Amino acid sequence: MGKVVKNGEKHKMEYSGFKNGDKAKIIENIYTVDGTLYKDSIVKIDDSGPFPDKDMRVIDNVGKIWYIDYDYAKKYEK
Repeated sequence: MGKVVKNGEKHKMEYSGFKNGDKAKIIENIYTVDGTLYKDSIVKIDDSGPFPDKDMRVIDNVGKIWYIDYDYAKKYEK
């Protein structure tokens, strides 16, 4: 995937340490109208922005797609 430019700056994905296919750990509960993605859940990074209001798309352990900001996840080290 090429470099994503957002508002004239490099996208935060390049600096976040995340790559597509990596696993990440959720660091706080994320509440939405579609449900809750709980703290300490392990998710797979599916794609990065630019999405309208979120930074990346992740998939949880049951296959549900979530759109989250980088601030809610950290790289998962086994």
